Amino acid sequence: MKVLMLLFSALVFESCMHLGMMGGRSEHQRTAEPVIEKEVTAEGVRAVAVFPPMTMGEPTLLTLRLFDASTGRPVSGAQVLFHAEYLHKVGEPQMPAHQHMHEMADSAAMRPPEREHDINLEFDVAEVGMPGKYSIQFTPAQSGTHQIMFHIRSVGEGTKQQEIIVEATRTVPEQDSNHNGGMHSMGGATPYVAIGAVLMGAMMIAFWAGGRMF
Repeated sequence: MKVLMLLFSALVFESCMHLGMMGGRSEHQRTAEPVIEKEVTAEGVRAVAVFPPMTMGEPTLLTLRLFDASTGRPVSGAQVLFHAEYLHKVGEPQMPAHQHMHEMADSAAMRPPEREHDINLEFDVAEVGMPGKYSIQFTPAQSGTHQIMFHIRSVGEGTKQQEIIVEATRTVPEQDSNHNGGMHSMGGATPYVAIGAVLMGAMMIAFWAGGRMF
């Protein structure tokens, strides 16, 4: 009888722990955003950009591939800029110092903001790794909606063309929901763990009471 009660207690506790872990994992899966891939064909160029999910305070690699729309060959030597726009909220952390150098806003944005205002950043994008591949690392300084885009100004020296823009909107989640992922998952498991602990405690009380009776 005692052995059966112990086995049953262990089974209940293990089941509650498993449910807690599954609950935390499911919540994380619901909040994860997919990778966004955008393609634009214009001016004889096919541009394919990849915009992964972004996390506040962590660098994100953004890539752009350029191809000749007729031949499919990579396009090298293009002039590409990366542009990011978002609303700076009062009370949010300031941008890193190295990003201040590239800011397009006026000098008032260099001081601690007294009200919400738009932030616009622009960076040159280098061709790296292979012909026709352009990439840049961008670190979001705050949460919220970010409008991010690649501007293809030209595809060769002396070439005049209409600017090609490939853009996407990404939402950067609050820092706590990303950097405390482990604690967040455990937080989802807490009710199940508590239930398991209560049930196991009740079983142990019954076990010792049974020990006195039998």
